[in-house]
Formats: sequence, C-alpha cells, structure tokens
Amino acid sequence: MSRVLRARVPPAVLWTLAGLLIAGCVGSCELAYRPYNGIRVGSLRSEAGSALPAGSSREQVVAWLDARGLPYQPVYDKGGESFLWYLVRMRNGSWMRPNAGLWMTFYFHGTERLSEISVGED
Repeated sequence: MSRVLRARVPPAVLWTLAGLLIAGCVGSCELAYRPYNGIRVGSLRSEAGSALPAGSSREQVVAWLDARGLPYQPVYDKGGESFLWYLVRMRNGSWMRPNAGLWMTFYFHGTERLSEISVGED
C-alpha cells in the first residue's frame, strides 16, 4: 500500500504538508503562551536595562514606569522612613498560565541612584 501512496502523492506535497503541520504546532504553542497584556519578561528586562542604566535618578525611573503604564509602589523600611526600592507587580497571564504574574524591582543605593533592576515571573 505504501508504494501506491508514494506513486500518487508527489514528495513536494508531502513535505509541504509536513511543514504546515509543524508550523501549525509551533504557532498554536506561541498563541497558548502569549501573555494577555502582551508584555514579555525578556523584552521588558532589555527595554528597562537600555532605557535606565545604573545611576539613573528616581525621577527617571518613575517617568519610565508612567510612560509604560506599569503600576508601581515605593517600598520603605520597617519604620517607613527610608526609601528602599520601587516594586511593580501585575498579572501577566496567558491561556496556558492564566494566573501568572510579572514583577520588577528597581533598587537604589544611598545616593538615590538606580543600582539594579530585577524582573521575573511567578
């Protein structure tokens, strides 16, 4: 029977069908894991790193967060007197991970200048 099928269906058609099947699988996986709000952690990390180098001021960080519409809150020490960092926390779910979240922290050292940015998912 395989000789009959090979004789009737040209190899180019078989390869085309196989390619379409693989493309469909990859595309559906991409759609399943694409965040609802369109924010990917890797691109956000690289964008923040290039726009806000170490030594940026608090005002520059706040302006960058406001321009992107990211919800942030300042975090203070236990006494509520000394500023520590800005925290961004938001939902970043997808069809496969509906309860996923995104977080960012902007750490500052004593001179009120940005020292480090951390980004991740949970």
